Amino acid sequence: MNAQERGAARLHLAMLPAGVVLVVVAGVAFVAVIGLAIDMLLVQSPDWGWYFGWSVVAAGVALRNLRKSLETMSALDVKGTAITLVWSAAIVAIWPGWWLG
Repeated sequence: MNAQERGAARLHLAMLPAGVVLVVVAGVAFVAVIGLAIDMLLVQSPDWGWYFGWSVVAAGVALRNLRKSLETMSALDVKGTAITLVWSAAIVAIWPGWWLG
């Protein structure tokens, strides 16, 4: 095993704890956005439609991230982790609270 292979092995091994963190975060996010969607349906504040729509999209992304995080944790996949982090950042970036004030 040369130095490059050892480096790749260390990087792939680091995906196990990263996958665990991503699973926990995705699970909590899924529950939170489902709760927000239900709250928006019940309360119907002035901009409830934006938040409800975002919650539905965010729940889909959280469910996708949960599935991919489980795969990352078991397959030690670096690329899958990066893509999951990009999806998570994108859903936070389009939160209606940023632009509805």
